[in-house]
Amino acid sequence: MSSLAAGRAEIRAALDAVDGVKSYDKQPAAPRQGDAWLRWRGDRADEGVGFDVTWIIVITTPQGEAAADAWIDDHLDDLLAALRPATYVTGYGPANLGTDASPIDGLLITSNRE
Repeated sequence: MSSLAAGRAEIRAALDAVDGVKSYDKQPAAPRQGDAWLRWRGDRADEGVGFDVTWIIVITTPQGEAAADAWIDDHLDDLLAALRPATYVTGYGPANLGTDASPIDGLLITSNRE
């Protein structure tokens, strides 16, 4: 398994450990609440001895700002705790995700791992 594939698998396993979240290798055709997938965003030099891989973790939430915020509030601590051994979270926030059908509400988590 390549380092990208191994990293993706480890992060997916962490996501799947959170109640209400189901991870996929790629964006599902019809994402539903709690669906999660990763987008590789490249590598960057790490102190001159290697590279850190940057991942964007995409998770769909209920639709509507209030419902999305409530879902994030209910799940964020569990998500961050589950991800901690697999990747270093550098940021997160609500997002409007583009899909083939129409934009949907979601949560984006940015992380790095060696």
